[in-house]
Amino acid sequence: MAYLRIFLRAVGLFSWTVIFLIVSTIFSFVFRKKSYILMHIYYNVARRILGLKIILPKKVTFPKQAICISNHISYLDIFVYGKVLNPVFIGKSEIRKWPVVGFIGAQIAGMFFIDRRRSQVMKEKARLTHFIRNNKTRPILFFPEGTTTDGGGIIPFKPALFEMVLANKENTIVPFRIKYSFIGRKKIISKTDRRVVAWYNDPDPNLEDPALVKHLFKVFTQSEITVEVVLGNKIKVSEFNDRGALTNRAQEEIQKLF
Repeated sequence: MAYLRIFLRAVGLFSWTVIFLIVSTIFSFVFRKKSYILMHIYYNVARRILGLKIILPKKVTFPKQAICISNHISYLDIFVYGKVLNPVFIGKSEIRKWPVVGFIGAQIAGMFFIDRRRSQVMKEKARLTHFIRNNKTRPILFFPEGTTTDGGGIIPFKPALFEMVLANKENTIVPFRIKYSFIGRKKIISKTDRRVVAWYNDPDPNLEDPALVKHLFKVFTQSEITVEVVLGNKIKVSEFNDRGALTNRAQEEIQKLF
């Protein structure tokens, strides 16, 4: 049964991605400025193929144009937030080289990649600042931890992107927490449970860090994965002049959601 589920989901995700690429390429030539609408359809179908059940807070209106931040647990976060927000993701340039996820991020999601090399800092700062200031169609989302964790807590946020957000005082930051709560009917409690969905470098030398494809196959075997998305208190950038203070406030707001 597990092997059949892996096969069906792998074939399903691959087939849907190929079909979507063909359709979206044609659509983008005709409706170039509206091509992002198709991405929402892609994420919704893809998360169903992956068996992701998303639980959202009731009577909450999600922002259509804002700077969104969240803790980061897995590549699955992309499919979840793609369905919930359909944002422009800000990611490190290394993601381009990742199998499956890198391709989807670059070719489908329209991810904005940042080159984190020291020699490119000023150039990338100007490029991203310009993009944030001129973005009018979709929310922007980035993961300020700069890496993934097992979801049991958060690690110190990196301040670099917050400095770029400060360039426009009209920006509003909307904090989110993502939590994988159930695998099938089993509640995720232990670290072993969390490692089924979390893809990260574990500091424990006795635990092996799974390869992406190997971990993806493990995800494919699960009947259903329940994900909760929690919305925090909005942060007005106009109230801050220092990136350190803004970074600390953002981390405090997400910490409250745990």
